[in-house]
Amino acid sequence: MRYIQAFKEKEIILGKVSYHNASQAWTIIRFKKEFLLQFPDLRNKKGDFHYELIPFLYWDELMDYLQRERAKGKVPPNLLWLKGNIK
Repeated sequence: MRYIQAFKEKEIILGKVSYHNASQAWTIIRFKKEFLLQFPDLRNKKGDFHYELIPFLYWDELMDYLQRERAKGKVPPNLLWLKGNIK
């Protein structure tokens, strides 16, 4: 399986995460048109797509990881900042 890479640099695309009642989980991430323009492969309805989520608590760990993966020749990751109103 190959990594999918964006076509444009540093375009900020805002989106929303939704709660799915049937599965009782935060499982829906709706990609906006701008995101799909960056990753046209995702328009293939018969595609089999997966994601890797690697949470980091500290910037130093993140930077070390990025340097190691860059040395391996991987494509740059996409940053996903999770934001919310926590009560």
